[in-house]
Amino acid sequence: VTGVQTCALPISTGSGFNALDITAQLNPNADGQAIPAVQYDPGTDRAYILMEDATLDCTSQSPQLMTIDFATGTTSVRTLPIAAGDPGLGAGYQWAIDPVTHMAAIVTSCRDDARNVFTDELTMLDLQSGSTSRVYQHVVDQTGLYHGYPTMPAGDSKTIGIDPVNHLVLQRSMFCPNRIADV
Repeated sequence: VTGVQTCALPISTGSGFNALDITAQLNPNADGQAIPAVQYDPGTDRAYILMEDATLDCTSQSPQLMTIDFATGTTSVRTLPIAAGDPGLGAGYQWAIDPVTHMAAIVTSCRDDARNVFTDELTMLDLQSGSTSRVYQHVVDQTGLYHGYPTMPAGDSKTIGIDPVNHLVLQRSMFCPNRIADV
């Protein structure tokens, strides 16, 4: 996002809207992951961007949610009252939307070197009311990362999805009291 002069969402399907210029609403230091973190809810005709400030540590911020309402042609940004994740593609925050229930599942993971811990959090966000509900927050020390195999480290995965049939949040989570194997 750094150095971007304008940013518009060209949408070719939907009900009665044109591309909207969202440049003014983007944080000037928005993490480059923000653009791939676009979600669209066809039931409300709104797009959402979850973004963080790439110049700030995850321990000193909360993610921002940009709402792009195509029906009214407006955009808005608000800071979510949830934990932030490490900036970077797939590193510390991702999310998914259920277009039937209009709920979003947001997962964040923040490495706090000062305390030598990782904080993983899963939060549900009601996109209609704006209310948030924390599902869990796990705090593990950095040795917890080595309690799994290299391809499946311990902790909570930052990859998340929502089953469109049963409306279940899909996320891998692995915590072991002891090392599974030495690598």
